[in-house]
Amino acid sequence: MPRSTAARASRRAGPGPAAPRGCCPGGPPAVPSPGVIQVRDLVKHYRVHQRPPGVAAALRSVFHRTYQTVRAVDGLSFSVAPGERIGFLGPNGAGKTTLIKLLTGLYQPTGGEVRVDGTPVRAWELDPDSARHMIDTNLIGVINGVAAVLPSMLARGQGAIAVVASVAGYHGLPNALVYGATKAALINFCETLHLDLAPRGIDVFLINPGFVETPLTAQNRFRMPALISADEAARHIADGFEAGRFEIHFPKRFTRWLKLLAMLPYGLSFRAIRRMTKS
Repeated sequence: MPRSTAARASRRAGPGPAAPRGCCPGGPPAVPSPGVIQVRDLVKHYRVHQRPPGVAAALRSVFHRTYQTVRAVDGLSFSVAPGERIGFLGPNGAGKTTLIKLLTGLYQPTGGEVRVDGTPVRAWELDPDSARHMIDTNLIGVINGVAAVLPSMLARGQGAIAVVASVAGYHGLPNALVYGATKAALINFCETLHLDLAPRGIDVFLINPGFVETPLTAQNRFRMPALISADEAARHIADGFEAGRFEIHFPKRFTRWLKLLAMLPYGLSFRAIRRMTKS
């Protein structure tokens, strides 16, 4: 969205929250809500192959291509408050569709940053309070649950514990800064649980799904390869329980590649991940 032809955003605020009782003009000033969408210095450039006219020139371009850089979005910044509505206006080629795809995660930006709903997913978006909330939910909540049921299982000498982690715990990945760390911790937690509890007759199942269609994954701002339905995920889990496998990971066409990446030296795995996640 070049500045000269930038799509202009028209805004219309939705109904705001009701004023507290006793609040009146001259009372304490309202505290502005943080933007539910925050865009800062957003850039998206493309390299487009220049196709010369004429058969001979077209044949030469097969071996010696020339490219032009298209600045679809160039240094755009704005914020959308809760309840606010925006519209993007501009001619064809102004970058409106590209911007929407950047906001929804279908495209990765060339530069700048996008934050939707305040969720920190990249290192420069790290917020300790949000990170602590995710750790409490994903890790501490699981530990509390296991601690609650384990004494009765140990007393009976039998039982089964199933923990849902994620393939995001195999290796550090973009867009999974704190989330991936909690899932890596769960994988380690389950491995140790299995070593401790298997001799005591208690089964431990580690479930590492790839991308599954849920209301939560629908909020992701990035491409999700090998996305499967919740029904298909349930079938994989049930089959894993029946087979007695410690780790149940799926879909294998996706998870096997991530397992291979985790086995590579860091130099190779970092390079491969950057290549795969670059848009």
